[in-house]
Amino acid sequence: MEKKPLRLKTSLENSQGGIKKKFSSLKRKIKKKNHSPESWTSHFFKIFIFVVLISGFIFISTVGLHEFGHVLSAKYYNCEYKTILFEEDSYPYTEIFCPNSEFKKFIIWAGPLLPSLLAISLFIIGGKFIREIALMMLGFNLLTTYKDLLDLGFSPYLRIGTIVLGLILIAIGLIFLNHERFKLSLMVPFSKSD
Repeated sequence: MEKKPLRLKTSLENSQGGIKKKFSSLKRKIKKKNHSPESWTSHFFKIFIFVVLISGFIFISTVGLHEFGHVLSAKYYNCEYKTILFEEDSYPYTEIFCPNSEFKKFIIWAGPLLPSLLAISLFIIGGKFIREIALMMLGFNLLTTYKDLLDLGFSPYLRIGTIVLGLILIAIGLIFLNHERFKLSLMVPFSKSD
C-alpha cells in the first residue's frame, strides 16, 4: 500500500473554510427571513396606491410648473401677476396685468413651455422610471394648456387634439409605470390561494 503524505492545512485554507461556513449560515438566515407570500389582490392594491399617489404628485407639480412659467415670464416683462392656486368651480390659473399687450402671447406660451422643456429634458437624460414620469408630465401639461390655447385663439379642433394627445401620453406613461411595477413583482412570491 502506498502511503499518502500527510497534508497539513495552511492558515489560509483554514480561514477560507471558516468563511464558507459563515456564508452558508448567512444564506440560511436570509432564506428564513424572506417575506411571506402575499396575495395578488394585496399586491395589486399596493401597486394601485403607488400609481395613484405618483400620478397625483406629477399632476400637481406639472400644474405648479405651468403656472410658475406664466409668473416667471410676467416678472421678466415687468407685469403684475396674481396666482390663484384654487378657486371654487375653477382650476388653478394666474392673472396677469400688463400695461403692454404685445407681451401677452409670450407670457401665455411660457406656461406650457416650462414643464414641456423639463419633461423633454427628463425623458432624454432619465432612466426608465424618469421617462415614465416625463411622459405623464408632458401629458398633464398638454391638458392644462387648453385654456392657454383658448386665450391665444386657436381652433377648437387643435384644443381637443391637445387634450387627446395629453390623455394618450398619460396613458402610455401609466402603462409603462404599471408594467415596470408588475415586472418587478414577478420576483416576489405569491400565495397559491389567489
